[in-house]
Amino acid sequence: MKQNMRKALGIALALVMAFTLLPAAFARDDEGPGVVGQGYCGGEGDGTNLTWLLDGEGVLTISGAGAMADYPNTGARPWAEYYDSVSDIVLEPGVTTVGDRAFAHLPNISEIVLPDGVAAIGEYAFAGLSSFDASGLTALTVPPSVTRFAGSALAFCPSLCQIRISDLDAWCAIEVYGDGMMYDMLYDLILNGTVIKDLVIPAGVTEVGRGTFRNASIQSVVFPEGLTSIGDGAFIRCAELTGIDLPDTLTHIGWEAFLGCAALTELTIPGSVASWGYDPYYTESFNMSEAFADCTALKKVTVNEGVETIPCGTFAFCGALEEIGLPDSLLRLGDSGIRNVTTPHFGVFEGCRSLAEITLPPRLQMIGFEAFVQTALQSVTIPGSVTDMGEYAFSSTGITSAKLEYGVTKTPLFMFVGSPLQELYLPAGIELIGNWLAYSSYTQIPEGRVLEIWYGGSEEDWSRVVIQNTYETCGNNYVLQANMHYGYHAPGGTVTEDQTDPTCAAPGGYDEIVLCAYCADEYSRTHVTVNALPHTPGKTVRENEVPATCTEAGGYDEVVYCVNCPAELSRKYVTLDAKGHEWGEWEVIRQATREEEGLMRRVCANDPSHVQEEIIPRYEEDEEGNPSVGIMEWFHRVVEYVRGFIDWFLRLFRP
Repeated sequence: MKQNMRKALGIALALVMAFTLLPAAFARDDEGPGVVGQGYCGGEGDGTNLTWLLDGEGVLTISGAGAMADYPNTGARPWAEYYDSVSDIVLEPGVTTVGDRAFAHLPNISEIVLPDGVAAIGEYAFAGLSSFDASGLTALTVPPSVTRFAGSALAFCPSLCQIRISDLDAWCAIEVYGDGMMYDMLYDLILNGTVIKDLVIPAGVTEVGRGTFRNASIQSVVFPEGLTSIGDGAFIRCAELTGIDLPDTLTHIGWEAFLGCAALTELTIPGSVASWGYDPYYTESFNMSEAFADCTALKKVTVNEGVETIPCGTFAFCGALEEIGLPDSLLRLGDSGIRNVTTPHFGVFEGCRSLAEITLPPRLQMIGFEAFVQTALQSVTIPGSVTDMGEYAFSSTGITSAKLEYGVTKTPLFMFVGSPLQELYLPAGIELIGNWLAYSSYTQIPEGRVLEIWYGGSEEDWSRVVIQNTYETCGNNYVLQANMHYGYHAPGGTVTEDQTDPTCAAPGGYDEIVLCAYCADEYSRTHVTVNALPHTPGKTVRENEVPATCTEAGGYDEVVYCVNCPAELSRKYVTLDAKGHEWGEWEVIRQATREEEGLMRRVCANDPSHVQEEIIPRYEEDEEGNPSVGIMEWFHRVVEYVRGFIDWFLRLFRP
């Protein structure tokens, strides 16, 4: 009996356990993989506008409406403890932002598709923690609704190889903000399924945003007419980019806009460029552009007339650069700021080790700090228009001969330090030679080398020049011990005097005066004759005009004079035929009667003095004794009768 009761109790307990577990089993079938974690992640109000849910398969889903919260670090995210379990991210429609660090350091994420409606991507949104703890993200789809993209959003994403977009206009207009420049590695920009290699910026786009195409695998770019601005880092390190054609409407080139475009070989900067972007990390007044720095294959650069400034670092470390054409409009090459030893500064052409020749334009006013340091220049002529030069302007070059023309009054510190300077030409107006002109230490001067100085002034003038020499062992001993050549003259700029303009009757001319490049005295004078001008026919004019009359012909002289002098080149008489009479209507001046004839008259429209008159015969009686009227009289009577009839007819209808 007891044994049967134990069996019954066991069966009952088994049934209870079965029925207890059955709902859970069915629940798992209905809910799929189950919920690992969930909560709120909204950035509006109390944060409940968005929810998050991580399921057992690693899918993190963000739902709701509005902006996500921003997180100061990855540990502050509500799903932080599951970071290595997340394998996929789904943002449902309604989400408008991706918060700061929201999906950073999720090592198992490979692709993310952002839905249309997302407007902003926050700082470090998809980033890795560092180059040693990088993100595994390989592809990102960005909808055209995105207008703001943090520069750091994709930092430390070395595996990123695709960014997919559907609207190129919208992509060009994205505002990249904050630190960083978006991407670390070369990637393919895919427009509606096609990799962009030959990029054509759409017509109507006036600005290309900051960092927009950084590191993209594009090979060429066509910019539309009307484009005015290329933003900071817009094409930085586009390593496959071989050619660009900047439009004549371009006015601004951003900081590091084309830095590191290692395949670019030739470049023309349009004359419309009036401003440059500068490195935002410099707090002192020192403008660093680096717009085309580190373009290691760049060989030829042409700067068109109109450009007035090329900032520091613009072509720094373009090691293949051999040819640079500078316009006469250029006023400033770099910045003359003093070196900040804590922050690296680069000269305009610093590190251009293939640049062996340069012609500085005649209106140039400033040569900046380290402008030509570490170039292959062998000689240089500095025009007299230069009033400001930065330190180390021509240091560590191959310069053996330097000419400073009249107008230059001082040299900066370390001007030719590290360059094998052997010949120096100085103008009479030089006032100051800065310390360490050619060698920073007396012991660095090669044995037996003596500097030859050709000076435009006298020995007395030279004695008034301030030559800085701070220390006996390093300073300007090389200058103080130079072989001096006083009163040196050489041809410089040319001016004209005593100009007379040529005429058709006599030649003109002027005196062409060559001034000394080192003292501004007259070096030579040559009279230049300008040949007499040839007669050049002007417009034909009328003279001696006699109007034609009704009966007599008229005429005038057609005369051509020279536009350069009063000479008459031709004269031809033109006859105007007589006009003939143009008679008006007959007008009765006097009615005919039985006793007297009438009179009618008409006048010529061409000449009112020409009048023609006709007699109206007087009345005559017919055979029966009735008055007979002439034809004209009958005509006038008919006219009067018609007028009377019209008046009578009109009166019938008057009220």
